[in-house]
Amino acid sequence: MLVQDKQRQIDTTEVRVLSMIRNYPILQRERLEKKRNRILSLIKLNFQRQEALLKDKALRLSSKMKSVIDNENHNLQELENKIKLASPETILKKGYAKIESKEGKTLSSVSQVSEGQEIITYFYDGKLSSIVKEKIK
Repeated sequence: MLVQDKQRQIDTTEVRVLSMIRNYPILQRERLEKKRNRILSLIKLNFQRQEALLKDKALRLSSKMKSVIDNENHNLQELENKIKLASPETILKKGYAKIESKEGKTLSSVSQVSEGQEIITYFYDGKLSSIVKEKIK
């Protein structure tokens, strides 16, 4: 009986070992599949994190660019105002005039003009031709 019990144990062990050998590729495949799924989920999670970071950076960059553009628009507006204030037309509108000789030379001093000389005076809305009668210093 002892031999028969041992034989049964051996047979049972053999069946279990054969079953394990047959199932080993299946177990390995299942383990590999679990690892594959874990790697894929980690990749997906990493991708989602990177996408969120990228969206955040894009939002900050967009906000910063809008701020820079607004600031540059403000600077441009200030420059346009300065140019308008310094333009000859604006100065003439304030009551100033530009005076030239008949030859087109700008006159800025009484010493540049002679009695009897023809001069052209430019105003905002037109010009006059005049003859100098007298120099008064």
